[in-house]
Amino acid sequence: AGQHIGACPFCDHDDHFYINKETGQFDCKTCGLKGNKYTFLQTIYESSLKTTKQKHWKAVAKERQDLPWQIYRDAGIAFDNLQKCYLFPVWNDKGSIVNLYKWSGKRGENLYSTATCKLHLLGTHAIEPNGPIYIVEGHWDYVALKWLLEKEHDGPYTVLAVPGASNFNEERDLKFFVDREVYVLFDNDDPG
Repeated sequence: AGQHIGACPFCDHDDHFYINKETGQFDCKTCGLKGNKYTFLQTIYESSLKTTKQKHWKAVAKERQDLPWQIYRDAGIAFDNLQKCYLFPVWNDKGSIVNLYKWSGKRGENLYSTATCKLHLLGTHAIEPNGPIYIVEGHWDYVALKWLLEKEHDGPYTVLAVPGASNFNEERDLKFFVDREVYVLFDNDDPG
């Protein structure tokens, strides 16, 4: 009674995948995968990334009408064949996935955070110990600025992104900016 039971998204066996309603812990009685929501996101992401092909990144580049397809590959964007959507991972500063955004693949449509996951700065897993930090607003600006700086900037730098101008968590995130040169490049709109 305290569990949801369904088909395992990893091995596809019916009625062998259990999720505890109170703790959110999952367990597949067939393939043996188990863990919490972050383990689940990591597993979904890794399995999607393994099957993501060049054609998927080229489709993103074509739909976005902006950057070379390799940039989307390098950003870790994966295609989820089960849900028929793109996954944009967000890692914390320790390198663990803390959120997985979904995008339909259509320009102009928003990326959506995984329900129950907190919003985090994008890019904290790759903070350089030296050099300036550039903060942009949104996932696409993060990818674009990383591409531009890779072409134009010598020396170490870090690009971070807030998932929206009003989504900065001072308590959690200010530690990344102590004694650093920081450039804030938010959108030119009311929130930014």
